[in-house]
Amino acid sequence: MRIPIDRFRILGVAIGADSHIILNQLERKLERCEYTGFGTETMSKREELLKEGCSFLLDTSKRKAYEEEYIKNTGEGINEAGVNIQRGYEIAGLLLLLEADEQRECLTQAEAIYHGQRMNMSYFSSEYKELNRIIDYATLGLAEKLQSQRYYETAAAVLERRIRSQSVGMGEKEMINLMSHELKQLLPFRVLDMLSRENDDKSHEKGISLLKTLVNERGGLDVNTNGYMGSNEFHAFFRQIRNYLTVQEQIELYEEWCNTGSKAARFLLCIALVAQGFSQRKPSRINESLNRIQGIRSDELEPLIANMHLLLGDVENASRIFMLYADDQLKAWSTIKTTDTLGALCDWCREWLRRDVLKGYRDIDIGPDIESYFSDKDVIRYIEKEDDNMLKTESSSETYSRFDNIQDNKDNIIIKGFGNKADFKSHAKRKGIDPRWTHNSPWRINLGTENIFARVLSKNIVVFGIITISSCSLWVFTKLNERASEKKESPPQVLVNKAKDTDESQEGISETLKQVLSKWHRVKVKSLIENKVPTNAKMVATPELLSRLNNEINENIKRRQRKTIRVEIEDISIKNKTPKRIKVEAKLNYEDETTNSRGDIVAKTNQHTFTRVYSFLWDGGKWVIDE
Repeated sequence: MRIPIDRFRILGVAIGADSHIILNQLERKLERCEYTGFGTETMSKREELLKEGCSFLLDTSKRKAYEEEYIKNTGEGINEAGVNIQRGYEIAGLLLLLEADEQRECLTQAEAIYHGQRMNMSYFSSEYKELNRIIDYATLGLAEKLQSQRYYETAAAVLERRIRSQSVGMGEKEMINLMSHELKQLLPFRVLDMLSRENDDKSHEKGISLLKTLVNERGGLDVNTNGYMGSNEFHAFFRQIRNYLTVQEQIELYEEWCNTGSKAARFLLCIALVAQGFSQRKPSRINESLNRIQGIRSDELEPLIANMHLLLGDVENASRIFMLYADDQLKAWSTIKTTDTLGALCDWCREWLRRDVLKGYRDIDIGPDIESYFSDKDVIRYIEKEDDNMLKTESSSETYSRFDNIQDNKDNIIIKGFGNKADFKSHAKRKGIDPRWTHNSPWRINLGTENIFARVLSKNIVVFGIITISSCSLWVFTKLNERASEKKESPPQVLVNKAKDTDESQEGISETLKQVLSKWHRVKVKSLIENKVPTNAKMVATPELLSRLNNEINENIKRRQRKTIRVEIEDISIKNKTPKRIKVEAKLNYEDETTNSRGDIVAKTNQHTFTRVYSFLWDGGKWVIDE
């Protein structure tokens, strides 16, 4: 077998390294191999190959000739030199190839050896097990390298191919489980990878399919966590991928998830219908949104519903709903720029459209220009048609149009043919028309020669960054859904990032800490298996705790042992709480197993349940485990 790396890379030294550096590197290589689970015979052969390579480079005449030939053949690095490995030393040679960070080449050669010699290898032989372990390590290493290069779909394909091979007896169960875990972690990145590819319809369709898989595995949009992606992570991911989906694609997705009973999907569907209706000048879509939102209607959503009525030309219902359900802060915001009722409603609607409705769609790139919307001929035709349907009755030969309505001031609406509001109510009572302010009310926006919007636009427009109601983001709706049974007063500035929510419920804090603790356990499991601490571990633990974990890993490496643990959190309760630190008592289900380099069990803790106290520290806007 020939491995395509030169003698310098086998030892991990530069081409110009002197004898002292070569000997020191040989000593380090002999003391430690970063890959475990190989027998004494393989490790002895690895040692022979390293010593042989070292002796070759220490021989002055051989090294000089080799360097000249290497430089001559390599040129600019296109034809890199290789080293021949004698028969019987293939596993050791592949191990050196792995250590040289050549996972792809190692995987290719290992699979070729496996398929060429599997008929001559016993399923229970050490050669068979070690060759499979080499393939497992190469697969995981190659997938990790591809992830770092953002080739997420290719990395997933590498893992999936190896996982499928388990059906024919290839791969250790523990390693295959680790690959399955890595593949699951890759799913959000694959979705983003597929959807973000421009002019590639096939990849786009696959991205949508993977997104459906992710949401289904998560248990739907309404679930706070699915074990590997917390609520905040999912919402951030979802907001990002929405920018690669058209409004129609999102509507179809939300409709599908609505069929599973998801309230969050219904809310997002309603917002998407408004976005489509406004951007494409189709009021019928906004009307459909208004009908669909009835199933999840709540006090918190009423100011949004007021905006829908406004976009349908129903000023009276929009004003009534806004005055009844908007909180004091929103009302104060709406009257800062103008005391005119219609002007305030329009300002609120513009802000809602700009901030929450028209963002997050690949094919929508317009501003919240309400005047242009109401000037569109399709919008005018729709509103006139709806007006005729509502105001024509059998007992009245008169017809009324929303475009005949001119708002004189906030307390007096003049209706053509009736005078003021009181006159119209009296007339309605005589004719049997329901005079209440419902969706059938004829108090509408005037779009005739007297343009009310011109008066609004003539005023100074000040955009405030604080709106206490309305966010079409999935995070806000999830919070509204959680608090539907107990309405609470909104904080004074809901859009300002807080250091932490001091009013959060005990259950909410416990759930957050439980998620952090669960992430820490997953980090520890992975670290002990791979003998290295992941770079993102600092997101859940303090440097001191990670240092202790690293010391434990180094001790295992020194003893040539590997430890695997399994931890499940059964319960968690807060014992002591301050603004910066919380101590909890966790009830854990735990077991572990320690094996040596031959795979023999040297220590084992049977499954049992116990309690342990953990300390959480508030650091950088999040809770992390301190001890």
